[in-house]
Amino acid sequence: MSEEIQQSNSGQQLITHYFNQNPENSQDRQRISRKRKMDSELPKKKMSLKLKSDDESSNDNIQLQLTNPPNCQTIYKYLKSNKDVSNEAGNQSKALQLKNTEEGKQKAQGNDKSSFVKPKDSKVILQSVQKQNDDEANKLQQKLMEKEQVEKQLRQEKQQLENERQELIQQHNAFKKRTQVVFAEALKQVEELKREKMREYLERERYRLGEFVSSRNNVRFVEEWQDGYEIKQVKQNLQKLENERNELEKQKNEIKDKSLSKIQKDKQTKLLFDLDLQNGDLDNNQRKLRIQFQLSILKKEEEELRLKLQKLEEEKQQLAYKTRRFMEEQGAEPKWPLIAQRYQTLGLLGKGGFSEVYKSFDLQEFRVCACKIHYLNPQWNENAKNNYIKHALRENDIHKRLKHINIVSLYDTQEIDQDSFCTVLEFCDGTDLNQHLKKYKILAEKEAKLIIRQVLAALHYMSCSPTKIIHYDLKPQNILFHKGEVKITDFGLCKVLDYDTTRQELTSQGLGTYWYLPPECFLEQQNIQISTKVDVWSVGVILFEMVYGKKPFGDGMSQERIAQERVILNSYQVKFPQKPNISQECKDFITKCLTYNMEARWNISEAYYCNYIQNLKTTN
Repeated sequence: MSEEIQQSNSGQQLITHYFNQNPENSQDRQRISRKRKMDSELPKKKMSLKLKSDDESSNDNIQLQLTNPPNCQTIYKYLKSNKDVSNEAGNQSKALQLKNTEEGKQKAQGNDKSSFVKPKDSKVILQSVQKQNDDEANKLQQKLMEKEQVEKQLRQEKQQLENERQELIQQHNAFKKRTQVVFAEALKQVEELKREKMREYLERERYRLGEFVSSRNNVRFVEEWQDGYEIKQVKQNLQKLENERNELEKQKNEIKDKSLSKIQKDKQTKLLFDLDLQNGDLDNNQRKLRIQFQLSILKKEEEELRLKLQKLEEEKQQLAYKTRRFMEEQGAEPKWPLIAQRYQTLGLLGKGGFSEVYKSFDLQEFRVCACKIHYLNPQWNENAKNNYIKHALRENDIHKRLKHINIVSLYDTQEIDQDSFCTVLEFCDGTDLNQHLKKYKILAEKEAKLIIRQVLAALHYMSCSPTKIIHYDLKPQNILFHKGEVKITDFGLCKVLDYDTTRQELTSQGLGTYWYLPPECFLEQQNIQISTKVDVWSVGVILFEMVYGKKPFGDGMSQERIAQERVILNSYQVKFPQKPNISQECKDFITKCLTYNMEARWNISEAYYCNYIQNLKTTN
């Protein structure tokens, strides 16, 4: 196509050049061209009406055909070939348009024929179609109604089930509440029966073993123990036997000692029971033998009475402990019998300076627990109250993180009012080590080592935690027994070390129990550094007390006297008694724990993993 356009352009240039050289033919050419142009407009208009979509190429071919000038034979011949090409292109486009027009007419005629239906038939068809549409609409409407009914029924059933569920929940809650109330009442009745039984026991035993009696000491009243008739009788019998023994010893010393041969002594001994005692016909040797025989009988009677008195003294200790706890319980009735609508308080377990511990029952978990109620003194100022609360919350936070079989678990914390709150602890059904030692005085080395091993396991867990913890108040009162296990408790004075430190400055001098604290806690200087070796010293003191029945330093002394006489500061070396017989491994372990220099003293890991603690077979 581009070649044809180039040829047509070159032909126009030739025509222009020809007429420029022959100007005489230009007028005739113009007149003829105007005539031809006028003659060609009419068919052109007709053609444009018929073929509106005729392309530009066919119009160009028609114009070239109409504007063929005369007298240009050579140019005409030259352009003839181009004209034929353009006519052929135009004819092809026209043929294509005519073909498309015929096909469209045929399709339209076919559609008209197919869509042409008689009026009656069309009405029937429309009615049938309308009926089908109505049937389908009715079916859909019916399905929608069925769906709505099903959904409505499901909603009703769901609502009914929800109502039933809510009703069951309410019934369950009501039943649970009634159960808790009944259970709490039953527990209180049982506790009242126990208290009544305890009251009868104390009333009965106080005549036999004794009781506390108030006496006036200057300007204040103090409670002193007064022995019962049975203890008094045993002591009187012992005193009587002692007087008889002293009299016999005196008579024995008055008799002159005469040497007798072995045969004579045997003969005198044989004849001793054959003599007529009424006549008093006895010589000095016979009287001496008689006195010796009487002394041996008195000695046996005295031993029996002393064993009986020892047993009575043990019973008296238990009675005194129960009496004091019963008196405290009677004077400190809980103001909140039910704490947080969950914990039913029962009997009093112990009492401290600003706290009381009650045996309680969890009405939700249905388990026995211990509720420690912390009190704030109303006379304290705000700073003192805030410090106590801060200290108690710190203890609570530390204790809550400790999860070990040999550490008493902390279950919950509940606020009671503005001046008191409660911490719920694991209940230990046994006594503490202090009461155990009061009852048995001395423990076997194997039993003592088993106790110390469990204490060290708890301390090792505390020292290996991300935040190392120093108990600082480890003593027999804070070591409890529960179902064959040993558990430590009371973290009120504990110290927390940072993750990357092993020591901390001591900021609580004067606190703690002096018999179980190491010498560095009594230094009178600033920036005193302590570590977990404080608890190692306490372990050594407790083991010494268990196997020897007394404390290694300051035994029988008060804390004020220990502080005044600087007893612990002067305890450079531990001294072991002759009896009872303890293994050398046990003595070495105690010596390592009670090393005066903190740097040379064992740490908790060394004490826990030593051969003496880990190897139980070496114990006698």
